[in-house]
Amino acid sequence: MLKIECPGYLAYGGQAKYGHFGHDLIPANSALIFELDVLECEDSVEKINAANKKAGNKAPVVRYYGEEEREKPALKKGALKEVKNKVKDLRKNVVKQKKKIDQEKKKEQETESAIKDADDEDQTDNAEKMMVKQEKILKEEKIVKEERKQIKKTKALIKSVEEPKKAEAHEHNGKAVKAKKKEALKEAQKTIADDQGKPFTPNPAPFDCFFIMYPKKDSKGQDLVLEIDHKDKYAPKKTGIYNVRFHPFEGDMDEDDEDNHVAAQQWKYDEKEHKLITKAYPGKVLFQGNNRNLVVYDNKGMKNQYFNYDAEHGIWYNEYTDEGVMVDPNEEIEVGANVITGKRNVTKNFERMHWKMVPCG
Repeated sequence: MLKIECPGYLAYGGQAKYGHFGHDLIPANSALIFELDVLECEDSVEKINAANKKAGNKAPVVRYYGEEEREKPALKKGALKEVKNKVKDLRKNVVKQKKKIDQEKKKEQETESAIKDADDEDQTDNAEKMMVKQEKILKEEKIVKEERKQIKKTKALIKSVEEPKKAEAHEHNGKAVKAKKKEALKEAQKTIADDQGKPFTPNPAPFDCFFIMYPKKDSKGQDLVLEIDHKDKYAPKKTGIYNVRFHPFEGDMDEDDEDNHVAAQQWKYDEKEHKLITKAYPGKVLFQGNNRNLVVYDNKGMKNQYFNYDAEHGIWYNEYTDEGVMVDPNEEIEVGANVITGKRNVTKNFERMHWKMVPCG
């Protein structure tokens, strides 16, 4: 038995206090005496935990002050095999799913080839078939992504049972790496925001019409904005699909001027439907293709067409894939550069998916 006394002036700051049992009032400035049974005595937390475990005294795990509590998933006897089988099943599903995606991509490519090779100029029906396939591929890829997450999570569960110490170290290191990456991303965001003086509107909704401008000028000192190509992507065929590229900002040009690009550079955001609509083609909205390229296409309510705006960082992103609109990292910041989507949590992507909103007129 070990007795520890806490002086009255430290016990609840010397205030009177009702006891936990019997509801008796403990007078002010009363010393508290703790009586402790010493189950095991060792010179380190690790040795204490090991001794308690060996003794089977059901003592709780002792932790260093400030150490984050890690919940260890418990598996019943015989359940480990079941969990391992689950991982095997998930891996099989991923393989099947990938084969399915490859088949869908092959069909989509065949449809695209049919559009290009067709004699008939009007290819809107084939274009719709192709875009429906692209939505299907997007959905299948998300399933694969979720299953891979589940595999990773389940494998961690197995490790925590088979190799608790190694798993704990792995978890700790993993958290440290994630924290480091998160901090790097935060720093990149702050640096870019400071450089640009936070030129972003808090909400795109007030802008019935706006330009999506890249914050930095190109090598010629020009401001560049997202613009819809004047020609159909498959011209001279007619599909109703148009590429999205970079073009010099022409917001101050008169709409009657020759070679006017203004309408093709102007956008509207439907806050209710979460669609980015182009003024040049009012019935068409931004569409994320399965190859990460961006185009505009008829509003069909497809998963590829739902976009939202992260006002704090100036990022447009697809709600279904959570990928941000960015300049292709393989291209220079110049007129004609391709615009694609990329992961929002990757630091190197961040600068290239940073946009500012410039109201029309």
